[in-house]
Amino acid sequence: MRQGIVTPKFKKHNTKKHVFAVLAAVLLSVSLLNSPLAVESSRPAAAQEKKTSDFKVSGKIWIAGDSIAADHSYENENDYQRFVHGWGEVIGDYFTSDVQVYNKAISGQTAKFFTEETNYQDIMDGIGKGDFLLIQFGHNDYKSAGGDHYSLPTDTEGSYKWYLKNYYIDPALKAGAMPVLCTSVTLHRFDGDTVSEDQPQQLFVEAMEELYSEYCEQGIEIGFIDTYSLTHSYINSVQNNASAYYANKYDRRPDAGGNRTTSLDHVHFSEKGARMAADIISQNLLLRYEDLNRFSRRGKTDGGEGTSENPYLISTWAQIYQILQDDKKNTPDTYYRLAADIMPTVQKQDWTTHFRANLDGGGHTVKNAVNRAIDSMFDVNEGVISNVKLQYNVYHFRHCSQYPFVRENKGVIRNCTAGGRITFFSYPKEERSLWECGAFAGVNREGGVLEACTNYTKIRVNTNFKAVYLGGIAGCNQGTICQCANRGSLFADSSEWSYKDKTVHKEVVCCAGGIAGIVSDNSNISDCSSETLPIAMTSLKYESGWTGAKEQYAVTETQLKQYLEEQRVSQEPVTSEPVPTGAAAVPGDVNGDGRLSLQDAQLTLKMALNLMIPEESQRKAADLDKDGKIVLAEAQKILRAALNLEVLT
Repeated sequence: MRQGIVTPKFKKHNTKKHVFAVLAAVLLSVSLLNSPLAVESSRPAAAQEKKTSDFKVSGKIWIAGDSIAADHSYENENDYQRFVHGWGEVIGDYFTSDVQVYNKAISGQTAKFFTEETNYQDIMDGIGKGDFLLIQFGHNDYKSAGGDHYSLPTDTEGSYKWYLKNYYIDPALKAGAMPVLCTSVTLHRFDGDTVSEDQPQQLFVEAMEELYSEYCEQGIEIGFIDTYSLTHSYINSVQNNASAYYANKYDRRPDAGGNRTTSLDHVHFSEKGARMAADIISQNLLLRYEDLNRFSRRGKTDGGEGTSENPYLISTWAQIYQILQDDKKNTPDTYYRLAADIMPTVQKQDWTTHFRANLDGGGHTVKNAVNRAIDSMFDVNEGVISNVKLQYNVYHFRHCSQYPFVRENKGVIRNCTAGGRITFFSYPKEERSLWECGAFAGVNREGGVLEACTNYTKIRVNTNFKAVYLGGIAGCNQGTICQCANRGSLFADSSEWSYKDKTVHKEVVCCAGGIAGIVSDNSNISDCSSETLPIAMTSLKYESGWTGAKEQYAVTETQLKQYLEEQRVSQEPVTSEPVPTGAAAVPGDVNGDGRLSLQDAQLTLKMALNLMIPEESQRKAADLDKDGKIVLAEAQKILRAALNLEVLT
């Protein structure tokens, strides 16, 4: 049940912004727009086990946040509450009545200003051992540029991360409660038919994830739910109906005839959207914390006995992940069937997902078997998967690779179909060597079988990996592929991969094949067909036809080796224009054009946020204090100099 809801006090904040602050905010936005690396930071590496707590005794969930989580039933102006809902209003519906939800979130709040409200004090006075504190801020923090409470997502005193740590996480831990960071949700912003990658809250999303990583590195247990990535992927998958998840509200100013128009609120959720976010958060909580499961309204399965005649029924992604953790239910003699279409509304945890049982699609669809927080539905399949319909609408910028369905197949995938579109732009910060991608499996290992599967998916891969093997069925085949067909189009491009000094291209391999991108010499492909001609582009500039003739399923290892030897003889170094030498001599002139400009400040900001690897001359120009590091303060100084507000010496 929901208790303790307090009608909030609203503060009027100064919206007048100084010139520098406005331009700084624009600069941050431009930096995000131009850098795919800004979209997602790398996942925390610390290995974690499934957590237990004292929640079975406590049964209390507290919520600190802004309007995305707030209960809007208190607003009684122009029927606004009919259209706008927060996930905190409905999250209690996903637990039994034994759970008490204290939703203290308030519209318009930032991580700092919320601490000045009575609702914040209510949390601090009431929270205790075994409670959960769900924390979601960010939307108003980024909008407050130039205000008296604006702070970049840094570690400095008074910043966004500083407030989260000192006013929410540490006090909750001291009280014996479990703080759970929930990143800001995605906005209804579309570029064409995909959710925009340029969203202003991204820096604060990354800051929250960095904070979680810092606690993990110290061995301190806190929770983290990447709500931004999960809602982003969810909205992408329902693109044609995405607006139904956001609030339609009446214009508060009626026209001369007394009529009020309806407009779309691109930030706040409708009831449907609020339930989407609440379902995502509750499923991730149930998956992460064992004590919460006894309070779930949904069991680990939805019926059945686990036999071939009467399989267990599953209808949520969290149920699949719970199966993968249960050695007694993840066995070759256990059977499951989908009871509904499912979508990945949970993020990858720190365990490996090996599937060893039997899964029948039952005529249902798996929509987007990967999301921005999951690299594959199954890391390894050692069981039997059959009659599953895969529907993709994936468009991801990532720092790591993804494998749409199964990363490694050592079992059987039979009578499955895949359709839709997959577009991966993958640019890892660290040097990575190999990426194998197929609609059904990244790699079909020796002993693995892909049988009677058909791909209709359009797959496009653009990456800086040293080698990419793209196939309609599997990226690489070492086992058996039979009676499969490719009806989709494939495009792979690794042409941007080069040495960091951009003077000599390393050896780049990019193979696309209708059935598999590359096959081992002792693998088996039979009774297969491919209607479309795959295209491959690489720095080696070899002809696309040799990788994708209709009668050819893939390139063999021997063919590839022979071809690379031939190309290596004629391959010439690729050079790039050097950065002007003046950039090394003039402080702040990062682009070397002889003057300080906004572009210099933008490049410095990217370096400070680790969004680009600078040339040596660029580093010298941006490192104003010559301490070997480039920080936000230096970007600020260069920006002020570009605006003639400060003289660099």
